[in-house]
Amino acid sequence: MSSFSRQVRLWSEKAKRNMDEVVRDATQTVARVAQERAPEVTGELKDSIKVWVNGSLVGEGQKGYLAATAKAKAGDRILIGWTAEHAVIAEYGSGTRQGYFYVRGAAIQWENIVREAVRRLPR
Repeated sequence: MSSFSRQVRLWSEKAKRNMDEVVRDATQTVARVAQERAPEVTGELKDSIKVWVNGSLVGEGQKGYLAATAKAKAGDRILIGWTAEHAVIAEYGSGTRQGYFYVRGAAIQWENIVREAVRRLPR
């Protein structure tokens, strides 16, 4: 293999690893931000977080998203949700309660979170 071909291959492999790292970092960050924004009275809402990767449940509980996303790769379909009975009311509110918008508030930061994840990549 020529030196140029080897350099291109190595660069391509590094770019792929970097994309995977950005996916992991950004996904963990957006989940952490949502968890921080979620109201905590009993802990039930925060404990109800679940993570699915490519359709399989891979993590649950307050810190379950960290282990669940540790092996995520670019191209994976990652779904994070809160399953407590009051999760929707906590997010959107009701006729008498104001919503916390913990999920939306985190998701709206996605572009900046990804930008920061890219910035943290080793050079």
